[in-house]
Amino acid sequence: MKRFVLSYIREAKKPVTSRDITEAWALDRGLVCDETTFTILRKRIGACIKVCLNQGLLVNHGWTEDHGESRPYQLWSLKKSGMLHTVYNQQVR
Repeated sequence: MKRFVLSYIREAKKPVTSRDITEAWALDRGLVCDETTFTILRKRIGACIKVCLNQGLLVNHGWTEDHGESRPYQLWSLKKSGMLHTVYNQQVR
């Protein structure tokens, strides 16, 4: 899952939310999720994001403002660093 999360964030053109990543994960895996399953997946993605944040791989960009009926989500992107590529390759192998 960590590989998918980091890859998705790396390819994104702007900061993404755990909901964005969860929707992409479900689509990539061909899952049709009810709300309960989606929530469980989003929490797993969130735990993965927390690990990546603690490893210094991600940067928080605040909260969404256009979240509609869903609650606000935090926005994430990869930390811009010359060492990031090296750290990423060591972690996912």
